[in-house]
Amino acid sequence: MVLADQACAFNQIRMTSAPTEPDLGRLWGLHADGQHNACLRGAQKALDHFPENRDLLLIAASSQRHLRQVDDALATLDRLEALHPRFGRLHEERGLCHVQRMDAPRAIACLVRAITCNPALQASWRMLEGLYRLTHDPRGAAAAAEQIATLKNLPPEVVTAISRFSDGDLAEAEQIIRGFLRRFGDHP
Repeated sequence: MVLADQACAFNQIRMTSAPTEPDLGRLWGLHADGQHNACLRGAQKALDHFPENRDLLLIAASSQRHLRQVDDALATLDRLEALHPRFGRLHEERGLCHVQRMDAPRAIACLVRAITCNPALQASWRMLEGLYRLTHDPRGAAAAAEQIATLKNLPPEVVTAISRFSDGDLAEAEQIIRGFLRRFGDHP
């Protein structure tokens, strides 16, 4: 009985320790609509309550980058990395900050780290291909183009599941891939 009560209390704490998906969806919607000031304000307000939330930190950093607050974005990403060092999208965002600074070597290094953590980050591969071309690295550009083509040939659900799995979202990855297999169980 005591264990059951402790499990219930833990689940209540866990449920209240992170913003809800609609909250994150609303912020990503603001971000997608180019409302970066509002998005940043919303993320910062939520971070007051959930200071270690991976998605909120990423939203804040991306909004800061879009608002050309690159130093602030990099500081936010440092905070995120201290909490979630293997989160591929943080390294992707850091790479994009260095692209904005026109620092191709650092951008490449960050994007390579991003795809090492999460090989399904298509935007990182596309950016790498362009940066390799810009820096006169035809082998790097060809390798990135090959990976882009491979990801394009995979069903989107499989790419999404790989990405979620790589970012540590195991339950979500499993749910996506199980749904795919129910519909296309004979897919090679």
